[in-house]
Order: sequence, then C-alpha cells, then structure tokens
Amino acid sequence: MVTKVLNGSYNGPRKSYIIESDYISSEEEMISDSQCRTLKNLILQRVQEEGERERWFANLSEMTKYDAEEAIFNFLKLDW
Repeated sequence: MVTKVLNGSYNGPRKSYIIESDYISSEEEMISDSQCRTLKNLILQRVQEEGERERWFANLSEMTKYDAEEAIFNFLKLDW
C-alpha cells in the first residue's frame, strides 16, 4: 500500500489529506466512481479556463486509478 500525506506546517493550513493507494498490481485499473466524482469537483473548483476544464473532463474516462490519484494529489497540493 502506498500512502501520500499532505500536512501543513505552523505557517500553513491546519488540515491533512491522506490518499491511500492499493495500486500495486501490474494491471492498470480504470478510475473508480469515487475518484471520478472527486476529480470532477476539484476540476470545477480549480480550473478556470474553459478549454482546460473540457480537456480534463474528456480525459476522465481514460484515466487509470494511479493517474487519478496523482491528479487528486496535485490538485490538493495547490492549497499549500
């Protein structure tokens, strides 16, 4: 299991995000429904340009679980 953690310091926000991954197999599993919902919400909140937003939405169905985890992690990193 791979775990990624974002923590704030005394100068940063006082919240933590823990993203756990069961992605260890060699097969690439496609994005889960919960990851898709989370990414859609993050895209709507954080992507301002309409063309960029449409590109993200178009690519959601082709993403693997690993790609989705990375995208969610990177969106959440923007808070820090």
